[in-house]
Amino acid sequence: MGVVSSSWSKIIYEQTSSSKVSPAHYMGQMLLDMLVPFEYIITESDITDVNELLANYKAIILPHFPSMTDAQINVHHDYLHNGGAVYATYNKGKYDDDRVTRSPQGLD
Repeated sequence: MGVVSSSWSKIIYEQTSSSKVSPAHYMGQMLLDMLVPFEYIITESDITDVNELLANYKAIILPHFPSMTDAQINVHHDYLHNGGAVYATYNKGKYDDDRVTRSPQGLD
């Protein structure tokens, strides 16, 4: 299991929430409490590396991941089409990399 996070999503969350703890942290804590093994995945690296990295996981979680580039959205769509499972909560690519609102959201 991988919990996906990015610095842009963390920044947006901190600006729009009174809590300074990211949703990825809360999701990780929940998985720890349930004794589910997982790793955090940071997706700012090269897209090719992210494709290879995600291939190592049967499932990934995107907890409140509001800011996604078009390339990141394509990576997650490819991951789904290759048999991976994606559990996404709340905003899922609501903003592009210029922080412009998308409609519909990137992973709807």
